[in-house]
Amino acid sequence: QEFTSDVTSRSVKRIQDVRYLRAYQFAEDASPMAHPVRPASYVEINNFYTLTVYEKGAEVVRMYQTLLGKQGFKKGLQHYLKKHDGQAVTTDDFAAAMAEANEFDLGNFLTWYSQAGTPTLKIFGKWDQEKQEYTLDVQQEIGGDQKYPFFVPLQLSLLDKQGDSILLQLKGENEARTDTCILHIREWRQKFVFSNVNQSPVPSLLQNFSAPVKLEYEYSAENYAFLMSHDPDSFNRWEAAQQFATDWLLAAIKAIQGNKRLPETNDFTQAIHSILHNRNLDPAFIAEVLILPAESYLAERMKPIDVEAIYKARNALQLEIASTLEDTLLNIYQANKVPSPYQYNAQDMGKRRLASVCLMYLNTLGKEQYIELAKELFYQAGNMTDTMAALEAVNDRELPFREQAMQSFAERWQDDALVMDKWFALHARSRRPDVLKTVEHLLAHPCFSIRNPNKVRSLIGVFANANPTAFHANDGSGYRFLAKQVLQLDSINPQVAARLVKPLIDWKKYDVNLQSLMKKELQTIMAAPNLSRDVYEIVDRSLAVVIN
Repeated sequence: QEFTSDVTSRSVKRIQDVRYLRAYQFAEDASPMAHPVRPASYVEINNFYTLTVYEKGAEVVRMYQTLLGKQGFKKGLQHYLKKHDGQAVTTDDFAAAMAEANEFDLGNFLTWYSQAGTPTLKIFGKWDQEKQEYTLDVQQEIGGDQKYPFFVPLQLSLLDKQGDSILLQLKGENEARTDTCILHIREWRQKFVFSNVNQSPVPSLLQNFSAPVKLEYEYSAENYAFLMSHDPDSFNRWEAAQQFATDWLLAAIKAIQGNKRLPETNDFTQAIHSILHNRNLDPAFIAEVLILPAESYLAERMKPIDVEAIYKARNALQLEIASTLEDTLLNIYQANKVPSPYQYNAQDMGKRRLASVCLMYLNTLGKEQYIELAKELFYQAGNMTDTMAALEAVNDRELPFREQAMQSFAERWQDDALVMDKWFALHARSRRPDVLKTVEHLLAHPCFSIRNPNKVRSLIGVFANANPTAFHANDGSGYRFLAKQVLQLDSINPQVAARLVKPLIDWKKYDVNLQSLMKKELQTIMAAPNLSRDVYEIVDRSLAVVIN
């Protein structure tokens, strides 16, 4: 993460890592396969090369740096290497070296390694005009039967009405005032009082995603728009847009479920409009702001999950943004098309990214002129990024151009296995009504092999993980397809089969009909003769879940 941040855009890399963590690792934390970063036991060790061990594990190491600062982290790392060179060591040794080198009390920090789950911080803010004090009441909650609070570094700023950071000083402490601070959340509930706050502030909380937690704070639409424009932390500017969109999407989902009118989008589209016209922002950052919260992230906010309503709500907001900001999106697309020859640098990468997102939005409008833009980009592309952007823009549409372009792509790249993985994935995540038939047909494609893990992940895995409306079809066809592939793979590559079965294990999160269909396929897998330990452990843990 740090290397990529140094050679591209630090803020964009952080956003992309957190988006991935939330969409997939948070879901794993809330599944029957939830486990600590350092699992205490297992049936099959191959099942613990997971998002929790790797992605959440990276966040835990990052928290050392957040708590100790970059120089403190470097100092701790040097001490660790000097002290343990040539030895077999553990995460406890690493923690001890960090603490010793910095004379820092890590307290209950190692709970991150021993306890599963994603903590939720519920935060309440109150300004006392008479005392000129601002109080943050922080409450930590953890689902399940977890017993101990986590040690959470909470980085924050307080912003005044002009968007400037207020100098912070905790009441009773003599340290110099700063515009950013890191609160140490070690207990279930703690209160922090800031002195000399002469106006009601807007808090910028969990800056740079300083800990892998969920955050609850009652921001208004006005607060979100304000933070999108003024937050000094670029991650939190993006986060304000994400939560602004999430609030609208969740309200829209309820409206769709109740056959009611969708909420107004004016406040959100105006906020996006201001971001699009801010010439001081990195194009790659603007592109990230335009990308709406993932369906999997929204699904984690629902019980039961309504796949169809999520899809409809997200499509509705995309269409509203595209129609309201059509001229702006077109102008930005044209301004950010990168001319040949291709160069690999952060500036051009950002422009290509922004142009591709704008093209995607424009093509939701179904206008011939934007199909032509995609066609022009595809046939003139001098790099894979632009080629894929053109295909992604029309991937969900039934168009002669799409068929021609997909065929042309396959003919050109059929001898390059890794590039063909992109082609398989495009087919698998298309929202066209015939997608399952297409995926089944592609199993017999000359470039596909059930024995090749990359091919399995790009076709079967993408269909099951990244195409929820098709995978969760009401007739159970997506589930039957996946179960069949898992059983075939189990005798070939149990590790891949075990990873492939995971979209079925969260059956308890869906409605009664889908629960029954998913559970049926899990039971079919469980009853198979000679089932591997890899697949057995995951399916057994899933079926053992009791619905509350």
